[in-house]
Amino acid sequence: MDTASAQLNKEGDRFFRRGDYADALACYQKALELDRRIGNLRDLAVTLGNLGNISANIGKGEQALAYYREVLEIQKRLGDERGLGVTLVNMGNLRADVGDSNLAEAYYLEALDLLRPIGEDTAVAVLLSNLGLIYRGKGDYDRSLSFFNEALMLMKRVEDQLGVAGLYNSLGKTYLMIQRYLEAMSCCQTALAMYERLEDDRGMAAAWYHLAFIYEALGNLNQAVKIMEKVVAIDVKYGLPKLAENRQYLEQWREKMQGAES
Repeated sequence: MDTASAQLNKEGDRFFRRGDYADALACYQKALELDRRIGNLRDLAVTLGNLGNISANIGKGEQALAYYREVLEIQKRLGDERGLGVTLVNMGNLRADVGDSNLAEAYYLEALDLLRPIGEDTAVAVLLSNLGLIYRGKGDYDRSLSFFNEALMLMKRVEDQLGVAGLYNSLGKTYLMIQRYLEAMSCCQTALAMYERLEDDRGMAAAWYHLAFIYEALGNLNQAVKIMEKVVAIDVKYGLPKLAENRQYLEQWREKMQGAES
């Protein structure tokens, strides 16, 4: 039977999934009061982790980090290696979000050492993908590609189709950045086909976006324009933040086409 703290955390989770952060926070804080009073370390670790997650979601990164650090100390006392790995990933995500790639890398690598030996393939795949992003941001493209490819193998093993599509897209973007256009196109087209099967509009737009720039780099402005028009349509449909920027690319490419024709 669930403890009172576990029940409050479950209720908070339901609010959290609906985006009702104020009510979720209230549930977690009530659970925290109980946990501090009763002293159940496992319940306390869950509650603090949830408070860290919601703090990160509402932009309170330093508060989230404080919660996660307390969780780490409890998980060390409990010998919870999986929990330690997940918390370190959360801490890495926080540092990555504020551009502290070196500390994010350190947290991710420590988490990898904990999660890989215990067979947490899905978590490890996400972690490897995060490391791929870190190294791509540093300009270490070979290392980035290596992590993305390793993550891809794991995502295929656990049959996470959305994760596989995302990794093909990440590989495509990386190949585009280093001007390996044929490999970039192959990866993005694979991602696009998977997103189409999954009926994921936003995923399709992400793959189209990179394909548009591949065609632009190859000098096929006509195809680049056609594809970017699809991206802009998705931007409009969902009110995505890059709408104005993508419209600007579209206009620039149309002007180039007109100039070439005149």
